[in-house]
Amino acid sequence: MLKDKTAIVGIGQTEFSKSIDSTELNLACKAIKNALGDAGISPDQVDALGSFTYEETPEFEIARNLGFGNLTYWSQAPYGGGASCAAIGQVAMAIASGIA
Repeated sequence: MLKDKTAIVGIGQTEFSKSIDSTELNLACKAIKNALGDAGISPDQVDALGSFTYEETPEFEIARNLGFGNLTYWSQAPYGGGASCAAIGQVAMAIASGIA
């Protein structure tokens, strides 16, 4: 069971708008930096990264831009919609099982 074995410890977001003068990569990195700051951790303390396939930006670009040099687990849930929830679940299972 995953209950009480993992936790989301930080959240981050960017501004919402129909027209933002920024790339998807910049917005993703900004939201992740905000989440790391909220959690009180640095990028080198991140062990796992999860994403979904409805993104234009490859995950390795996000990892490289943020300095995630110690990733031990990487997963990608297919498509969009609820896939963002699946990505969180996949990473939680990897952490709880010791894979990440």
